[in-house]
Amino acid sequence: MGDRRNVFVDTDLDGKGIYLYIHWGGKELPKIVQIALKKKWRWSDPAYLSRIIFCEMIKDDLMGETGFGISSELTDYNRDTIKVLTDIQEVHIGKKEWTFEEYINDNLENIN
Repeated sequence: MGDRRNVFVDTDLDGKGIYLYIHWGGKELPKIVQIALKKKWRWSDPAYLSRIIFCEMIKDDLMGETGFGISSELTDYNRDTIKVLTDIQEVHIGKKEWTFEEYINDNLENIN
């Protein structure tokens, strides 16, 4: 079971990037990404921004064996992937799209 979801962070304009995976807490992941982006750190730097988002994801379970992962491919999921597009500074979830500024100011009530 689980509440699985991925965050995709682009690393170039060709659609390449990395996936950050959460096994439990997929419903909360949009808010976690929002908290990370609200810091306004390294929005244009996919390597650093990926780490900032991942640190926010794992902050309460730094040394856990399971629950989180990093991959070059989409892994197990049962919710829409959160796409963080640093090249155009947008977040996409399903059919919804925001600029980074719009995303950090959205209440995210209708996202699950």
